[in-house]
Amino acid sequence: MALPPPPNPPMSREQATAFVTAPGQAGEMETKVIRGNAMRVWKYGPKTMRDAFIHATTEYAPRDYLVYYNLSIGEEFRITYAQAGKIVAALANAMKTDFGVGKGSHVAIAMRNYPEYLLVYWAVMVLGGVAININAFLKPEEMEYCVLDGDSTLLFVDGERARAFGPIVSRLKKGGVKHIIECRPEGAYQSFSAKYEEILKKYLALNKPLPQVAVDPEDDAVVFYTSGTTGKPKGALSTNRAAIGGIVPGRVNTQISLLRMGYTPAFFPSGTKADPQQTALVPTPLFHVTANTATGVPFTYGGMKVILIHKWDATHALKIIEKEKVNIMAAVPSMHINILEHPDVDKYDLSSLMGLMSGGAPAPATFPGAMAKKFPMKVPTNGWGMSETLIGVIGIASEDYRLKPTSIGFPSPVIDVSFRDPEDPTKVVPTGQVGELCIRGPQVLKEYYKKAEATAKTITRDGWLRTGDLGRIDEEGFCYLVDRAKDMLIRGGENIYCVEVENCLYSHDAVMECAVIGLPHRVLGEEVGAVVQLKPSHVGKVTEKQLIDHCAAKIAKFKVPIFIQLRTEELPRNPTGKILKTTLRKDLIEAAIKKGVTKPVDAKL
Repeated sequence: MALPPPPNPPMSREQATAFVTAPGQAGEMETKVIRGNAMRVWKYGPKTMRDAFIHATTEYAPRDYLVYYNLSIGEEFRITYAQAGKIVAALANAMKTDFGVGKGSHVAIAMRNYPEYLLVYWAVMVLGGVAININAFLKPEEMEYCVLDGDSTLLFVDGERARAFGPIVSRLKKGGVKHIIECRPEGAYQSFSAKYEEILKKYLALNKPLPQVAVDPEDDAVVFYTSGTTGKPKGALSTNRAAIGGIVPGRVNTQISLLRMGYTPAFFPSGTKADPQQTALVPTPLFHVTANTATGVPFTYGGMKVILIHKWDATHALKIIEKEKVNIMAAVPSMHINILEHPDVDKYDLSSLMGLMSGGAPAPATFPGAMAKKFPMKVPTNGWGMSETLIGVIGIASEDYRLKPTSIGFPSPVIDVSFRDPEDPTKVVPTGQVGELCIRGPQVLKEYYKKAEATAKTITRDGWLRTGDLGRIDEEGFCYLVDRAKDMLIRGGENIYCVEVENCLYSHDAVMECAVIGLPHRVLGEEVGAVVQLKPSHVGKVTEKQLIDHCAAKIAKFKVPIFIQLRTEELPRNPTGKILKTTLRKDLIEAAIKKGVTKPVDAKL
């Protein structure tokens, strides 16, 4: 429902933040000592993931909760919060009784965005377990590494992943996986422990309540895998306090935005079942924080209808937005652009859509202006976060975003931000100067699981997270990113670490040297490109396609280069011997344009 014209002059950001964080307000804060450092935390709201789920299924029992569409085969699934509560209780009891899951147990989930993913996830949370979220689009060996590195004793897979894991069950069990449960089976794998549907049916009939478990805010809760400079994934382990960290900011940010537009507290949502139910489309993968802790968890706590889809398809999304009267679409920028530029967008009724939440990847500077022009009554937002923070800890919305489209915005009230000398993180750089973005607050990961050295390099003794991103802060407090200190590119929300692709290329006998570089792409943000110096003995004998096919056989599809420039001369280097990718990038883009792989308009981004 559209709001009437604002009755008051807009508040400044400082005034609005002070109002919503004042004593007694939703955003009131208090100080807690977390891992030896005093930090601001939210005073109100749930303290654990278990608390959040129990609140949602009790407060909003009759409301629709999970809706799932696979329009390619005409599938639709829908359950209420009350039904979800019963299913999660059944799964939790099954995990505890039949599979030995308890507080602190590690349970891996390797699935598409099926509703079963979230139901299993919540069952792990109410037991006080740790959900090991596996990127379902990785190669089998890559998924295997994450499952075993995470010390998973129980693994849930869908039918597609069952085909991948089926031949390597013995390795998984040797590595410590005691049981594998298959959802939506597509084949018969006798070595798997059970079928999801069978255990659910059994325990629903028993109708047991949730097992009683005492969960503390500082208990471990989730692991999300993020690649590092070695190319091997690292498990970012975070606590319950961090996992529920997106719940209060959702309400606080809404209130700040309303005050910034000139509305009074009378327009604030109550945060109870008295508010009309909101509907959110969440098309990004649940194994990433964008769809999981950043949106899926707060949307659940707020009693929203959460819509999942089998696979991203802009036409299907438009049909669902119209049919379900979606209010919020939380997606990576490329998905919003797909909607914006869809040839039939004007044929659909999108009047219900009010919030366009963007995150997970950099948005083009033209994004907020283009969205405002096409959808003048919608509120575009953008957030910055990472697997190590679980949610967007810096964000920008509405008029601020339109006025400063290259900014990532302001930090959450409980988050400290500073830009520091990359060579000496104890030194804060002056306002306006480029430095490494550092974050401190309750959202910072506890550790990289079983990787003490990587943890020590990333988190300082006084609790500052070194993000590896380079940026600056202006006189008004707006934050900007200008580069990534980590050698990484982002394709449609997927982090791709160049060293992993380079190592794959180096595994081909013909490759002397190589450099993986992001090619600008108007929708995806970046595509994977590479420059390869061939060994003299292979010049004229190896083609670009052969190298691309070589990569396709070894790494996930989204990491495979779409263009490889072959050359015989040495790659340029700086005095310390590092390959000069900035020099190579211009030549690579020009070559890609000439071949038609990259368009000139993309090269200007």
